Amino acid sequence: MSPVTLTYKVVKDVPIKLDVYLPENRQNGVRLPAVVYFHGGGLVLGSRHCEDLFPTWLQGELCTSPSSTELLLCSILFSARTNAAGYAFISADYRLIPTGPTTGHDVVEDIKDVFAFLRGQDLKIAHENGDEVLLDPGKIAVSGSSAGGLCAYLSVIHVTPKPAAALPIFAMGGDFLTGYFTPRTEPFLGGRELVDASRFTNYIHPLSSKVASDLISESQLAFVPNSNPPIPANPRMGLTFLYFQLGTYLDYYTGQHEPSLSAALRDASKDGLQGTIPERHRALFPQLNVDSSWPPTYLLHGEEDTAVSVDESKNMHRLLKDAGVNATLKLVPGQDHYFDIGPNTEELYSQIYDEVVEFLKNHLC
Repeated sequence: MSPVTLTYKVVKDVPIKLDVYLPENRQNGVRLPAVVYFHGGGLVLGSRHCEDLFPTWLQGELCTSPSSTELLLCSILFSARTNAAGYAFISADYRLIPTGPTTGHDVVEDIKDVFAFLRGQDLKIAHENGDEVLLDPGKIAVSGSSAGGLCAYLSVIHVTPKPAAALPIFAMGGDFLTGYFTPRTEPFLGGRELVDASRFTNYIHPLSSKVASDLISESQLAFVPNSNPPIPANPRMGLTFLYFQLGTYLDYYTGQHEPSLSAALRDASKDGLQGTIPERHRALFPQLNVDSSWPPTYLLHGEEDTAVSVDESKNMHRLLKDAGVNATLKLVPGQDHYFDIGPNTEELYSQIYDEVVEFLKNHLC
């Protein structure tokens, strides 16, 4: 099913968009619950419709007219998911760092604006068949994968009223005080070779004038044709790895380069890490903003994740439980980052996916 694409804000003449996937089983005039999803990509890459990062299993419909027995089977397996449950699934773009110049503070503003737009009294989503669909502003959950999971955390912290439930999937930001500010000189992230920093000088602080002035809310994965192994054609595909490698990711995330926040954290004692973060940036650190007001939260993570350590979700789960929040942590044995994207994901994890959507149903009914 094709989504309805809407512009929820315009910044510097750049429209920032979201896609609304509407369920087939809906009634005119009845307000729909919804799940807002934020894509991954380290906050530097990706888009609302990037096929390589899109959780088809969560959206709920693989294909409206399958052309093979395999696709038909997959469509049946998806029958218990978000759209099939009668909910709208909304995939939203947001400004990407480090252009604009954009930081995590700007991403927070975009997240707040997504929810304000969707909860607007005058918002009527026009379906291609002529229907006008309304959302239930009190029944909107939030989800996201990797950096999108960080956006889900930030939604809970900054959006008022809070989302009805949260589903962070192998989310960044569960513990920004380990690893993010440590430079690497040897292969890391599952043995991935180090990035050649000389190829990315335009993206290293101080940014080139073009990068600094651009505002980007979409950046697709792209590879050099016929390259084997695949060679990235989009320079942004290496940025997250580069910033991790340099130990400066938090500088770009917060916008604090001078003095470098990452350098300050490297110089701090373990007990002094939290105190090193300036007050103006603390709202960007999910682990520093957990309290009893958080909605029910279901954390999903692969146990062998080499991009975002499973310890980040374990840390957030512990903090949520300590705060008295209804929190569930589901670990998937033997699985790495983005284990839910691939041809066999339904066959392997359909039971887990059904449990996830059952969680959403319980809090959107």
